[in-house]
Amino acid sequence: MSDDYLLAEYHRIVCLLGEIPTWPRFEAQACVSRCVITRRFGGLRGTLARYSAWVMENDPTNPLLPM
Repeated sequence: MSDDYLLAEYHRIVCLLGEIPTWPRFEAQACVSRCVITRRFGGLRGTLARYSAWVMENDPTNPLLPM
């Protein structure tokens, strides 16, 4: 799975829930395990940093961006 695919999946869940999800909420909705994402991006902090950069590049008008 590419970084882009993982970040797009994270984004799908954020948009679905309207907020940054807890890992249990993420796993309840996602097509990938949180373990895959946390290993790839370095935990929650790394995931949020990569996700923020991804959203600014791929969906800069998203109303959830300030989160």
